[in-house]
Amino acid sequence: MRKHKTIITSGTTPEFFESGLKFARSVDKKKKVVARRRIITFEDPRDMLKFISDKKMSLMRLIRKKPVSVTGLAKALKRERSAVNRDVRILEIYGLVKTHYANNPGHGRNKIVEPMSPYPIEIHAVF
Repeated sequence: MRKHKTIITSGTTPEFFESGLKFARSVDKKKKVVARRRIITFEDPRDMLKFISDKKMSLMRLIRKKPVSVTGLAKALKRERSAVNRDVRILEIYGLVKTHYANNPGHGRNKIVEPMSPYPIEIHAVF
């Protein structure tokens, strides 16, 4: 059995729609469709480069092990909490992480970050 994965790549709008059309045709032919990958495509490779920084990838590696609070991530990564929170928001917009709040008795609430998928991320950079 192949592993599931998330692929981050760049591509054109026609390539994006051709991929969707191919998938739709498979469904129309009643072929069994098993989701084994999730693809995030950036039309402009420069946008992709902004998105896939070393710091964001380090954050993703940490939370794949277990859900962690933003404060815990900041301490583990030796980064400012506000910078980690900004990266978490970006990753959440693209659907790579999800967050929820958990009570921390005596200290208020913590924002907990966890991956949307426990599977690895592949980066396909095509320029």
